[in-house]
Amino acid sequence: MPQNLYLDECVSPLLKDRLRLHDPHALHFPPIEHASLTARGHADPLHLKYAAQMQAVFVTHNIPHFLWLHRRTESTRHASRTKSLT
Repeated sequence: MPQNLYLDECVSPLLKDRLRLHDPHALHFPPIEHASLTARGHADPLHLKYAAQMQAVFVTHNIPHFLWLHRRTESTRHASRTKSLT
């Protein structure tokens, strides 16, 4: 099933290009949006809200900030899964 992606500012914009190379016809990741293009400098809660509104997987390296935010705002509907890659 295709999945929208929203990349946080701390994630390299090159990831969008690399993912598109592996999915040139946008079969798996139709929209891939990078925060630096649309929401540079916005607060973390706004990034999370926007990702939830577009029903996107939110990709970030800033796990502590968003884990805290998730715990603080349990009433916000969003799917949440954190995974450390280190």
